[in-house]
Amino acid sequence: MAQFEPAARKVMALEGGYVNDPNDRGGETKFGISKRRYPNEDIRNLTEARALELYRRDFWPPVYGQITYQAIADKVYDLAVNAGPKRAHELLQRAAVNLGKACAVDGAFGPGTLAAVNAIDPAALLAQLQVEAIRFYAKLAGQPGQAGFLRGWVNRALS
Repeated sequence: MAQFEPAARKVMALEGGYVNDPNDRGGETKFGISKRRYPNEDIRNLTEARALELYRRDFWPPVYGQITYQAIADKVYDLAVNAGPKRAHELLQRAAVNLGKACAVDGAFGPGTLAAVNAIDPAALLAQLQVEAIRFYAKLAGQPGQAGFLRGWVNRALS
């Protein structure tokens, strides 16, 4: 069963430190925690410990711990931090459907999604989830001011 700590440490390393890019729609960001989502947080002075609290509370629902393969949980969690939980779940559900599993693509991670995810070969699911993430990021990069982020997003999807 998947564990929070390895996933959180991996995402924290990917997210890195403080950034305030005017083209980043999240605004100020540190460790993947954005001012847009957390307007009352002091982003510049956010500690790793506080970021981990927010990660666990807002991006790691208990159902992730029931995912059989850590690599799948890591990627879904990474997408939840980067693109939001609902979007991450939709991408995972699309990947499952594209691999032949019946699964509602509704952004909710319930028993049906969990059963589908745990029934698919993890290497195939991870590859398909990466494809879905790249499709999402490519579409997002087509929006004004976002093209410059595409290379980083693709690298992130493949990590």
